[in-house]
Amino acid sequence: MDVQTDLPWFVGDERLVRQITLNLLSNAFKFTDDENGAIDLRAALSETGDLTIEVSDNGIGIPEADIPRLTEAFYQVDGSLARTHDGTGLGLSLVKTFVEAHDGDFAIFSELGEGTRVEVRLPASRVCAAQPDVAEPQSAVLFAS
Repeated sequence: MDVQTDLPWFVGDERLVRQITLNLLSNAFKFTDDENGAIDLRAALSETGDLTIEVSDNGIGIPEADIPRLTEAFYQVDGSLARTHDGTGLGLSLVKTFVEAHDGDFAIFSELGEGTRVEVRLPASRVCAAQPDVAEPQSAVLFAS
């Protein structure tokens, strides 16, 4: 986990941002080998001031032809009854909806057999100020109306 320690305050729905992160981590865990798997979570400000959340893994990867359909509700790369991974196919569809609700965007980069990286960008227009200087780190997200 690599989360920038001085991330600024962000105007958004804490529950949705948390769900974005949980859905991405859930997919990474689901499709990454238990013994040799590696999953990384990063959060930082980009050079343009956007808040970025990135989840990457060295899991099974996704065929390039399937990437454009991954955000369709109920779509699964392996839709057969014999598939080895559980799920409804809603995780990335919800991520897309929640990211767009924050005027953001996200991209999926993957190579079959090598792993996947998902990058979420929430716009600089929602970043409002640096966190106050306090003794203990805070995880604050302001709610938009």
